[in-house]
Amino acid sequence: MLAATASPQLPNAIVAASALGWLVDCGLDAVVDATPRNWLAERPTPATEALTVRPEPLQAPAPVQHAPAALALDDLDSLAALDAALVAIDHPLGRRSAAPPRLLTVADNAPLLLLGEVPLPDNGDERRLLAAMLAAIGIELDTVSVAALLPWSTPGNRPARADEVDSFLPFLRRSLALAPQRCILALGQRAGQLAVPDAPLAALRGRALALEGVPMLTTYPPAMLLRQPALKADAWADLQRLQALLEGTA
Repeated sequence: MLAATASPQLPNAIVAASALGWLVDCGLDAVVDATPRNWLAERPTPATEALTVRPEPLQAPAPVQHAPAALALDDLDSLAALDAALVAIDHPLGRRSAAPPRLLTVADNAPLLLLGEVPLPDNGDERRLLAAMLAAIGIELDTVSVAALLPWSTPGNRPARADEVDSFLPFLRRSLALAPQRCILALGQRAGQLAVPDAPLAALRGRALALEGVPMLTTYPPAMLLRQPALKADAWADLQRLQALLEGTA
């Protein structure tokens, strides 16, 4: 039997044939061209047409009014005008609330102004407790004026932020100028801090304060009393001070 022997040149021949086939597929099927060509010469750079860019002037976006500070509040001469301006304000709290803004509700011949962080709810435990507190010193809730630092409730009833209060403080001050009150009861630390900035609630309670020239006392907000009933004794002491103040200003 004869043994089959492979030519040592076969692998190189296969590789060469494959390379030539690839060149043919690329269109290189002629050894020389019909006319001589200098393959080493640099190819000319194709001319490109210059693009003319005409810059367009940028237009500043219309300003979005987030806070009432920019308004000329001194030009508003009625609470109705203030309410209309509040409705026109674009503020995150207003965008998330379906309720109209409420900053001040004035009662005729009101003996007292209640000042809280957010508008007093129309019903619920907080309103019932506040009504009972005032009734204990002979005042009906429906006969008092009610104001808030913010015209809308906060998300999840979180505490009002300082920047939010600062945004609407000019509105509150203008409201008090248009509808002067005899006495103010601040419900909570944030409201009391309008008279003494940065003071804790413990330092605000029991002190004779003033806001826009109006006598003011500070006590616990109803929500805190509902969470901590033990504070009701201190709140009763605050109400007695309020009663004495009202009798002195009658």
